[in-house]
Amino acid sequence: MYYIFYQAVESAVFKNLENGIENLLNYSRENNKKLNITGLLLFIEGTFIQYIEGEEFEVRKLYESIKEDKRLAIVKTIDEGTTDKRIFENWDMAYDEFTIETVNKIEKIKYPNIQKYLATASAIKLIKLMVQRKKIFEGLDSQSI
Repeated sequence: MYYIFYQAVESAVFKNLENGIENLLNYSRENNKKLNITGLLLFIEGTFIQYIEGEEFEVRKLYESIKEDKRLAIVKTIDEGTTDKRIFENWDMAYDEFTIETVNKIEKIKYPNIQKYLATASAIKLIKLMVQRKKIFEGLDSQSI
């Protein structure tokens, strides 16, 4: 199983789209199901943090298309590699949106804004956010998230 963990910043194009996140999720879920890719997408005040997993060829191909997407201004790889099993086995694309206040609650610390947090957050901290969100989602399928 191959995974890529990345963060991206929304572009002006994305900000101006009506129903941008809903359209993105609908397309991603349908596409990911076809490609047998699972994962979690977090949206925090204009920044996406995403973990995608599946067969290496498909994950890399998807990530290349993500890096070319005009809805994103910046795409930065946090980590990638292989793993024995999927983390988000039943979710073609789980999604959650939250604010810096939620990050501060999970981290039990006060970051003034998301940019400062992301500039200093290690991959481990970002994975911790995802795991905390995953615990909330347990028992739900991706269509109800």
